[in-house]
Amino acid sequence: MARAKKQTNSEISEKRKSPTTRTKQTKKKGTTLNFKKYFEAVRSNLQKNRTLYSRYLIVIGIVLLVGMFAFWKKDWFVVATINNQPVTSIEFYQNLKAKSGQEVLDQIIRDKIISQEAASKGIIVSPSDIDKKVKEVEDQVGGKEELKAALTSRNITENDFRNQIKIQLLVEKLLEKDIKVSEKEIDDYIAQNPEDQFVKGADPKDKKVREEISKTIKSNKLNEKFQTWYSELEKKAKISKFI
Repeated sequence: MARAKKQTNSEISEKRKSPTTRTKQTKKKGTTLNFKKYFEAVRSNLQKNRTLYSRYLIVIGIVLLVGMFAFWKKDWFVVATINNQPVTSIEFYQNLKAKSGQEVLDQIIRDKIISQEAASKGIIVSPSDIDKKVKEVEDQVGGKEELKAALTSRNITENDFRNQIKIQLLVEKLLEKDIKVSEKEIDDYIAQNPEDQFVKGADPKDKKVREEISKTIKSNKLNEKFQTWYSELEKKAKISKFI
């Protein structure tokens, strides 16, 4: 009897445990089914709104790229800070444009027109041509360091100076056929400019002296000719300004 009771108690115990076990299994199965439905719903939503989500991803990607670009190229967005307050490049260029923007733009336009005219006529200026002219200027001001100091005092970089020389040489080559200097003009210049650096205390018959004076007269003629010549070119050019 005791054994029978034990078996009966064991069966009763199993019966008591069984509902709990079944409940846990049911809950687990139900949870799995819920997750499955959730992912299916998400996938379905993505498929239905693929275009919209693609746009979101593109926008996020652009924002991230701009953020990274702004970090690595900070000087493109901020040109200075004062007590941690930034001066933006937009603010800087707006002020620059207001003060000298038109003058700078006109100079760029002028250089472009001259370069295009030279190219159309097959006229070029080589780096050696520029080097030769730079050397002449260095000799005139007293040397390489003196020229460098002069450029620095005027906030002109070496590249900008060489570009100015290039444009000047292009103009000379474009107009040189129309510029002639006679011996009489040299004699007249010597007589009329006794205090000139090449005339004062020099022999007026000296070949080097006369060459330097010839260059001066030629330069003056070029400046006079350039104004009318460039005005005609500018009139013919199609120029559109947006500032």
